[in-house]
Amino acid sequence: MRFVKTGSRFTLALILVVFGLNQFLGFMPPPEAPEAGAAFLSALNDATYIFPVKAIVFLICAALLVAGRIPLAWLLLAPITVNILIYHVRYDIEGIIAGAVVAALQLVLFVCYAREFGPLFAAARRD
Repeated sequence: MRFVKTGSRFTLALILVVFGLNQFLGFMPPPEAPEAGAAFLSALNDATYIFPVKAIVFLICAALLVAGRIPLAWLLLAPITVNILIYHVRYDIEGIIAGAVVAALQLVLFVCYAREFGPLFAAARRD
C-alpha cells in the first residue's frame, strides 16, 4: 500500500508539473480538438486568465503532493479534473486518456487518504 500511495503521489505530481509548465513554455503542441471543443477552448482562451490560473494550480498541487499535503492538493485539483473529464466526454472522447489517468490517480489518493477526508463529510457540531 505504501508503494501505491507514494507512486500515485509522485506520478500525479510529475504529470501536473509537465502540464503546468507546458502552459507557460509551450513545449507540447495542443492536440487538435473537434469543432465544438475548439470553440469551447477558444472561448476559455479569450478570457485570458483561465489557462494560466489552471497551470498555476497544477504547479501548486504538484508542490503540495511532493510536500505530503495530499488532501489539500486533492481538493484544489478535483474541480479541475472533473471539468477536464466533462469536456472530454462532451466534446473529445478520444482525448480522455490523460484526464482519466489523472482522475484515477486522484481516486487512488482519495482512497489511500480517506481518513484525512473524513472531517470534510462530518456534520458540523453546534455548540
